[in-house]
Amino acid sequence: VKVNPWIGISKPDLTDQLRTWITRIDEAPLKPSQKVAILNQHAVPRLMYLADHAQCKQNTLNALDSEVRKAIKLWLRLPASTCNGLLYARAKDGGLGALRLAKLIP
Repeated sequence: VKVNPWIGISKPDLTDQLRTWITRIDEAPLKPSQKVAILNQHAVPRLMYLADHAQCKQNTLNALDSEVRKAIKLWLRLPASTCNGLLYARAKDGGLGALRLAKLIP
């Protein structure tokens, strides 16, 4: 988060930053489950911090959630019609444990 004394907190372009992270994770020679784990454990928490402090709007958060869902479904070779609940359910309940930004950030 960049703070400017004249402007205040400058809002980062979160969509481009998420796409960059997803592209870098995608290019890494990892198994699909490892890519999902890196996204869930490193990229999404960084994104949550930036979105929370930059006071992002709900539409932006929904768009970011959509990008995360598309990447996970692509890596795991799931059809686009796969229920989103499978992605957001906890791991102990049989899901992937992905974090939903629109629900976590006020």
